[in-house]
Amino acid sequence: MTKVRVFPNKIFRVGDLVSRDSESPLQAYCIIGFKEGEGGDHLAVLKGLFGHSRIAEAPLNELTNLIVKGRL
Repeated sequence: MTKVRVFPNKIFRVGDLVSRDSESPLQAYCIIGFKEGEGGDHLAVLKGLFGHSRIAEAPLNELTNLIVKGRL
């Protein structure tokens, strides 16, 4: 079963393609997992795409789905 995290007005799943609102220019990431931060906040574990092969963590409120309906 796919893990799902709900944030007010946003639903994220492992495998979603997202961007971080704080980054410019736009970088694309794939959600590879979720974890709880030190302060109890929910974080997504992200894998960079398109030549930016890095792993990052970001709060769910900082993410935007790149695919409107959440599916390819």
